[in-house]
Amino acid sequence: MAKVPQHIIDEILARIDIVDLVGEHVNLKRRGQNYFGLCPFHTEKTPSFSVNPAKGIFHCFGCKAGGNAITFLTLHDNIGFMEALEELARRTGVELPKIDTRSEKEVTEQELLIKANELARDFFHKTLMDRKAPGTAEAWKFLESRGYSPDIVNSYKLGYVSDQWDSLLTHATKKGLALQILHHAGLIVPREKESGYYDRFRYRVMFPIENLSGKVVGFGGRTLSDDPETPKYLNSSDSAIFQKSQLLYGIRQARVAIRQHGYALLVEGYTDALALWIAGIGQAVATLGTAFGEQQARLLARYCSEIILTYDGDEAGLRAALRTGDIVLAQGLTPRVLLMPEGEDPDSFVRGYGAQAFHDLLNAAPAFLRFKWSLTERTSPMAPRGKSAQIRWVLESVGKILKELERNLALKEVAELTGLTEATLSRELVAMRRTARERSTEGQEAPASMITVSAHDLPSMELLKILFLHPEMAPKIFSHWEADAIDSKELRRFAKNLERHCSANSTVSGAELISLAEDPGLRNWIAETMVSSGMEDPERAAHDCLIRIRCQQKELQIEELLTNVRQAESKQEDPTEFLLLINQVRQEISVLRKKKLWELTP
Repeated sequence: MAKVPQHIIDEILARIDIVDLVGEHVNLKRRGQNYFGLCPFHTEKTPSFSVNPAKGIFHCFGCKAGGNAITFLTLHDNIGFMEALEELARRTGVELPKIDTRSEKEVTEQELLIKANELARDFFHKTLMDRKAPGTAEAWKFLESRGYSPDIVNSYKLGYVSDQWDSLLTHATKKGLALQILHHAGLIVPREKESGYYDRFRYRVMFPIENLSGKVVGFGGRTLSDDPETPKYLNSSDSAIFQKSQLLYGIRQARVAIRQHGYALLVEGYTDALALWIAGIGQAVATLGTAFGEQQARLLARYCSEIILTYDGDEAGLRAALRTGDIVLAQGLTPRVLLMPEGEDPDSFVRGYGAQAFHDLLNAAPAFLRFKWSLTERTSPMAPRGKSAQIRWVLESVGKILKELERNLALKEVAELTGLTEATLSRELVAMRRTARERSTEGQEAPASMITVSAHDLPSMELLKILFLHPEMAPKIFSHWEADAIDSKELRRFAKNLERHCSANSTVSGAELISLAEDPGLRNWIAETMVSSGMEDPERAAHDCLIRIRCQQKELQIEELLTNVRQAESKQEDPTEFLLLINQVRQEISVLRKKKLWELTP
């Protein structure tokens, strides 16, 4: 595969504002020269994720993930290097050379899955917009009944698929997509009693589901059939690019509004989210046919501190609100609960009563603990019987809160609700937690790998660190240092790339350094190094490293000579010549260690 010239990568990295890029996904707050927020790559309650705009890098002190803008997109959006580079080039206005001559085999499976989904989106949308196509009249009747104008349909690329068993399958295979890719994308299903496949989605209005980069990774389909055996809603199956438990419908479109308003509005269906967007309530997101989970809560935590949980007012809605409220609390967020009036969902309500009436419901939505206590007051079947049991039931949710300050504020709220003192409630909570099974409070994922090297390469690692923090020393260091002396293949390749880059450029940024590294562990180490402070005496430190490297080379010579001595003795030959050479090399080591600053030329 052809490579993009390094100078173009450097230009893209120089133009991109990494704070703006990361800030689209992480709530960042300035602290000195850096910006900090909750890491998007592992679970944490205290921000340890740092962004340095001057160096163009990010680094997490918790899980050790780090890199430049390209690295961030590849990790965050689960995309390849070229896809990340293309996105950054689009943002910065840098034109990439037309060098992609890859065959289908060279393209990653993820890229092919996205290609399949985007082809399907275009096929569904084109079918819907052709009002003469069979079945589209029923689709438009449904859409117009929901208030979806042609402009809305076009804007959100809504689509329609007929009741044929192989309409998409036939279209996609004609376009050259492999059956395996279509199957892995969840667009077709293998037949049970005979060979072949058939379309997963039939006779449905189609809603494309996008990831945070705007790539189509899946679909939701709303049936137009009256058959009670047909599922009303059907989502794509999980794949390498689509996990229902990790994504929310509309998160890409809603994230700006969520950040602006400070809260997210969680609804159960994509038609609910879309109806609210049309009504001007842009902070709505929807689950994807599964219960709301921890990963989705962490996703929303990047943009807000409060989530309003919107559910039906029936028993199923109450159970979902109680379960989701605890999950939200455990992720350090503030939940509120909005139960819809009987017979209404957000879609029907906002169409029937208007946006202002829905805002009135939002404003009246109680905080989660107050909502939970209200269930005990109205003797809901969800709540236990008996005052003590009811208080403990509410305290169970307080116990989900990990931060002490927020937990104490919650205890104060429960004290107001129950009439008990905060001290009494606190003692009871301690007793409950003591008797409860010990549980994890952090649940962090495994930290990102860091490059490991032999003891032989430690001085070279230290030299590279000096170069990162004091790039003005590059000419002097490289005039005395040969990268071929490095054992690690990854480190040796990087050092040579760095030397070439420094010889052609007077400066080198942190983002450029990371782009020169091919090994993910090496990129993490570079990012961690770049956020550390400079050295008091980098000249002396570099000199000492070079001395250590030269002494190592001499010591290797001694090892080889000692091997010769042993071989000579085993053959009953005179080893004097080798012993004299060993003594000479040891004297050279002694002289090296006494060298004054930068007196390195023999």
